[in-house]
Amino acid sequence: MVLQRFQCWLRQPFPLLNDRRRTWRMVLIGFLFVTFFLYFFQPFGLQAAPGQASQIFILCLEYGMVTLVVLLLWGWVTRVLPYVFQEEKWQVWKEILANLAVVALIATGNLLYTHFRFDAPLSWYLLWRWQVVTWGVGIFPTLYGVFHKQLQLTRRFSTEAGLLSKKMEQQHEQTSADHSPVLINLQGENQGESLSLTTDQLHYLAAADNYVQVFYMENEQLKSRMLRSTLKKMEDALAAYPQFFRCHRTYLVNLDKVRHLTGNAQGYRLQLVHQEETVPVSRNLNEVIQKRLLTSFHR
Repeated sequence: MVLQRFQCWLRQPFPLLNDRRRTWRMVLIGFLFVTFFLYFFQPFGLQAAPGQASQIFILCLEYGMVTLVVLLLWGWVTRVLPYVFQEEKWQVWKEILANLAVVALIATGNLLYTHFRFDAPLSWYLLWRWQVVTWGVGIFPTLYGVFHKQLQLTRRFSTEAGLLSKKMEQQHEQTSADHSPVLINLQGENQGESLSLTTDQLHYLAAADNYVQVFYMENEQLKSRMLRSTLKKMEDALAAYPQFFRCHRTYLVNLDKVRHLTGNAQGYRLQLVHQEETVPVSRNLNEVIQKRLLTSFHR
């Protein structure tokens, strides 16, 4: 039972750190943590002799700089490999693995710096030893940090989503928006490629490489069709209809079809009518989606 719960937790969604401001903040935190951890605890034979406290602190700063460089390089890797680091597919186990990979790189960087700084020998045994020591320091803070953040964010977004869903229900009982169905024609880039339907039929659109997948109702069934286009062009084509909202970089949704909200560590998820899968909301649009949903009264 415990093992199953742990495996289930490892598969839970987890937010992916991908904006530059947060990256720089984490880089600075990592630099300061390593520097002051080494200075105050003085592991690995760093004990300062009388009168040498300043030299030891400078040395700790140098190792902190190694951590800073590694974290900056890791941030660069996450940006140049977008197909590997996709938040839609990011889970707890991937976050733990990524953090341990960073710890391993820091250990390797520290070993190389020690080699060039003090002319220390290099060997596979020393590499293994540095890895063991660094992982011993970093593995428990990593596991606790991921666990605490995943739990905290899940509770926050789940609670907020529940409260917002209740407000939506109360608002809908009092009034409803007059979004009369209008016939629209979505054009693809291929010759003769188009899709005609009413705004009431259209549920949402999802970006798929060079195509957009359109989800709509027809004969009381949810169907989809691929059109060669970009989500930005589709957003422009639907700009005249206030019920359509770009809630995510890869999703454009009809707010009139939102039944309620759910939440996980990555943020809000929109549950649409006649559909089991949920649509994600970008975290930087949380306040916007709240206002839009409470002014888009449907069903």
